[in-house]
Amino acid sequence: MSSQRLRRSVQKKKLTAQSFSMEGLEPRVLLSAAPMNTPVVVQTNTPVQVETAAPSVQPVANAGDNSLFANVVAGSVVTAPMPAPGSTWVLSQSEINAASAGASVVYFGDEAFTMKLVVGDGSSKPVVFSAPTTVLRGDTVSLNSPVVAQQLIVTGDGTTTDIAANQSSSGDLVYSDSLRVEGAVTLTAAGNISVGAYSVNGKSGGSSDSLILNAGSDVYFGGNIGDTSDAGSVVLQNLTISNAQNVTFVGSVKLAGDLVIAAGQTVTFKNTVDVGGNIIIQAGGTVLFDGAVSTGGGLTVSQAGALTFASNVKVGGDLG
Repeated sequence: MSSQRLRRSVQKKKLTAQSFSMEGLEPRVLLSAAPMNTPVVVQTNTPVQVETAAPSVQPVANAGDNSLFANVVAGSVVTAPMPAPGSTWVLSQSEINAASAGASVVYFGDEAFTMKLVVGDGSSKPVVFSAPTTVLRGDTVSLNSPVVAQQLIVTGDGTTTDIAANQSSSGDLVYSDSLRVEGAVTLTAAGNISVGAYSVNGKSGGSSDSLILNAGSDVYFGGNIGDTSDAGSVVLQNLTISNAQNVTFVGSVKLAGDLVIAAGQTVTFKNTVDVGGNIIIQAGGTVLFDGAVSTGGGLTVSQAGALTFASNVKVGGDLG
């Protein structure tokens, strides 16, 4: 078929994402007639990959070249161009904007978690991730400035994610890595706040390392809080959950200061709780302590529909 006839044939019908909705068929490979500098994966009901000559994860010499994102299409999954594996990558706002434009999911960092990602310069100026979902992947991730995202997922190999500034999301905040909190940090999400099966600790020590959580939905900690076996970690001072629906602690909880849960339908501690200060829980539903409880200060549980202690309780102060 001549090229002229081919062009006329192609123009007869405009292809949309629904054109590639397939049921019960193997994934199809689409080849673009126009050259594309950036590999793009388009997600439909059946995964369809638009292939280019380059791999989907491509180290580039100049990660700040925004022209590399010229072919990003709406609704795509994009792996941002990055420096060589093992490098330290300080993400600039212009790089983030270029990768996020029109994309549904943006990955920063490689699947092997070799990168050291740095977000923010330590100032109060927020770093904005505008894509519906942003995924940060690294050996270490340093969140040095405030972060504003629609949905933020931080994933690593368990080495460490350092959080030194407030993080907020109009969706979920998900951390699949060990966390070290430096200073007083607030995590705010319209949806869930979730930490995987990793430790949560302080970094700088003293009374400054404290964590405040505000969740429109649930709060989940899958690992130990206060497990200082991680290098450079200290026991977190205070933990406050100002707002949540259900709150779950799978691992042990150890704090130097106070544990305050101001709101929640169901609060569950599946392991031991050891707090140097006070435990204050104001929940409208069920509060369950499966493990032993020890506090250097008082223990106050109010507005709870049901309160259960399944093991020993040691209170250094008032019991209310």
